[in-house]
Amino acid sequence: MKTFMLPVLALFLLLSVNNALSQTDEGWEKVDFPDKEVTLIYGSYYDRVFALTTEAEVYTLPAYFSPSVEKININVPGVINSFGNYSGYQHYTILVGTDVGLFKYNVQTNAIDEIPTFKEMKIVLIASNAEQTLVLSESGLFCRGREDTVWTLGKQPGTNEKITEMSIGFEFSACITDSGNFYISGDHSCQTWTKPFDNPDGKPFSAIEFSWENSEFVLACDDGIYIYRDQPRQVTGFDGGKANCFAAMTHGCVSFGTENKNKKLQSKLIDGANFAIGSSEKGVYGSKSDWNDPKTEAVNDNLGNYNIVALSASFGRLYASTKNSGIYMTRYQFGAVKELDLTPYALKISPNPAKTTAAISFHNPEYANIEIAIYDLSGRKVADVHSGNLAEGDYNFSADLSGLASGNYFLRFGVGERVGSLSLIVE
Repeated sequence: MKTFMLPVLALFLLLSVNNALSQTDEGWEKVDFPDKEVTLIYGSYYDRVFALTTEAEVYTLPAYFSPSVEKININVPGVINSFGNYSGYQHYTILVGTDVGLFKYNVQTNAIDEIPTFKEMKIVLIASNAEQTLVLSESGLFCRGREDTVWTLGKQPGTNEKITEMSIGFEFSACITDSGNFYISGDHSCQTWTKPFDNPDGKPFSAIEFSWENSEFVLACDDGIYIYRDQPRQVTGFDGGKANCFAAMTHGCVSFGTENKNKKLQSKLIDGANFAIGSSEKGVYGSKSDWNDPKTEAVNDNLGNYNIVALSASFGRLYASTKNSGIYMTRYQFGAVKELDLTPYALKISPNPAKTTAAISFHNPEYANIEIAIYDLSGRKVADVHSGNLAEGDYNFSADLSGLASGNYFLRFGVGERVGSLSLIVE
C-alpha cells in the first residue's frame, strides 16, 4: 500500500488553493462573487460562511472545509433574513430566520426542521452563543438556554422602545433600541433590563457586539466607539467615519499580509486585538482592547478605504462586504492548521490504489470530533467520508470513489484543530 504523510503546511496550502480568489501577496483578497449587494455575512461554528444578498439569495463564501463560492438553496418557507447558532451544540445545526418562521438547518445534510413556537412569525434578529439564543420576532423577544426545551417570552426594554440590535455575553444579554439606548439583562430569560449608562453627548448607539477575549460589549455611536464592562471607555484611534459593524475574534485568530522577503505570513493586526470594526469611510480596523488604553488602527492593506456594510470572523478569517465594491476576505494564518500525529490512530486506506471503493480504518484513542474527507490536488473537496463525534474505539468507513476520475488525491483526517493526511490513488 502506497501511503505517506503529507506535511501539514503542504496540506494547508493545498486546501487554501482556490480559483474563486484573486490572489495577492498582501492581507486581503477579493472574492470572485456575483455582482450582488450583500447585507449580511454569517460565520457559523462549523466553518460554513454564508452571505445573504438583498434579493434574499444565500451563497457560501470560501472557508476551510468549503473553499469555493456557491449559491445554495436552503429550502425553507418564506424569505430568509437572518442566521444564528443553535445553543446546545446540535451538530452542524444553525438557525435560519424568515418572514414566516424560524427553522433549524443542518449544513451537512440540508435537513430542515421547523420550530413550532415561531410558526407564521416574522423573524427580525437572532443573537446566539453556545449557551443561549435570543430571537426577536414581530411577536416579541424569545429566549432559550442550552438545556431548555421551550422558548421563554422575554420583555422589551424601556418604555415604548423596540430592540434594533442584540448581542450575548458570558453573563449578560445586551441590546440597542430604536431610541439609540443601550440596555443589559443579567437574566437569561430577559425579564428585566437596565440602562448602565446614558449615551455620550446624547448620541444614539447604532451597533453592538460582545468581545469574547476581554468579556466586554463594544458599542458604536456617531462620535466613536465605546467598550463597556462595568463602566464605559472610549476607544481611541478610530477615524473611519461611522462604525457600521463589528466582528468578535479570539486572540490572534486573524492575520494580515506577507511582508518580509521570505514571504512568511506576518500579523499586521494589533497584537492582542479582539474585535474588528467595519467603518463607513476607511475599511476595516482592528482594536486592542486594553482597558487602560483602548485603541484601534486600520488594517486594510490592499482592501482600500471602502464603506464596510457587513463583517464577520470565522476560523481565522475576516470577511468584509463593501458598499458597491464587492466582498473581501483575509488570508489564513499558516498556524491556523496544526499537524496531527497519525501514529496513535493507525490510519489506513485499503486498497490503495483503489477503483470504486476504499475502506478507511483507524483507531480513535479518545472521544473527539473527527472529520474525514477526500480532496483533489487543487484543494477541492470531492467526497465526504465522516463528520461527527466518535467515542474511543476502532472504526471502518467506506469511501465511494465511483464518481472520481483516475489520479492522485488526499484523504484529509481532522481531529479537532489538528489535521493529518494520506495520499490516495484512484485507478
